[in-house]
Amino acid sequence: MFFTVKIAGNSHQKYTMSTKKAKNVPVICLDEVESTQQTARAWLQEERIRKETIIASRFQKAGKGRGNNTWISEKGKNLLLTWVLFPNFLKPEQQFSLSIAMSLAVADLVAAYVLGDCIKWPNDIYVGKEKIAGILVENDIQGDRFVSALIGIGLNVNQTEFPASLPNPVSLKSITGKTYDMSLLLDQLITLFRKRYETLKSGYEKELKEEYTERLYLYNKKTLCQTPEGEMRVRITGIDSYGRLLLTNEKGRTRAYGMGEIMFK
Repeated sequence: MFFTVKIAGNSHQKYTMSTKKAKNVPVICLDEVESTQQTARAWLQEERIRKETIIASRFQKAGKGRGNNTWISEKGKNLLLTWVLFPNFLKPEQQFSLSIAMSLAVADLVAAYVLGDCIKWPNDIYVGKEKIAGILVENDIQGDRFVSALIGIGLNVNQTEFPASLPNPVSLKSITGKTYDMSLLLDQLITLFRKRYETLKSGYEKELKEEYTERLYLYNKKTLCQTPEGEMRVRITGIDSYGRLLLTNEKGRTRAYGMGEIMFK
């Protein structure tokens, strides 16, 4: 089915769309978009989306990563989606728990097929020292009310060649040599995230946080890190209530760091 939707300014873009329902979550499958995150944001503003929905696409012309980064992907080779949520049961100060829940779900999916998965803070998924998935969380919080959340996910699945500009990409196929069914992977991710999300709803935020911490890349291992105070040898010892990374130096002093403040050597 073809339809036209206004995305930004006065421009309109045409998509091929199919809709299915998996595990009671509507899934809108598009052929090509600028980015699923941008599309989801526009549809929310236009009130086209009023309940939990997944927007997936075979290709993104301008996939968005964290900050000014882009997500580069071959058409039809990878899992690209934005999950729209309305987590009104959460308080604004709990917003990082959504990142924890999705990070665990994507890591669970990767772990079903390959060994060595871990979460690189705050929410990249690694296999060993190589990045297999990225997660981007954008929350709409108004006052003390959690209105909505857009969780963008890019999982490298069947792509085996990557631009040289990407430092350490890897995919399921490049690890195992097998080709994977994207629909099956999406269904599995839905099941895995629903489990994590229901756990969060049931009040087990602390337990999710503990598991997330234990699965962090370089957790409790000594490593060199560039910090605002200079280069130092530290250990990752956890996260605080705002999702900031807790680093403990050789003198036993622990400090919380936010995004963009540190760089591991």
